[in-house]
Amino acid sequence: MGKNRDLKKRIESLEERIREHRAKISSERRKAHPDDGLIRFWEREISNYSDEIERKYRRLRRDW
Repeated sequence: MGKNRDLKKRIESLEERIREHRAKISSERRKAHPDDGLIRFWEREISNYSDEIERKYRRLRRDW
């Protein structure tokens, strides 16, 4: 049971990071001269976090 709880906590943490990055992207895009490189970096991280979340969900389903 502890392993599943750890996976759920990690998923929650990744979801929070995604929310933070989306807020950063939104803020950056509102600037007069947004840093496109920084936006792409955050978008890549969001993609990586999303992939990791999916892997964690698959693992949770497998362990049930």
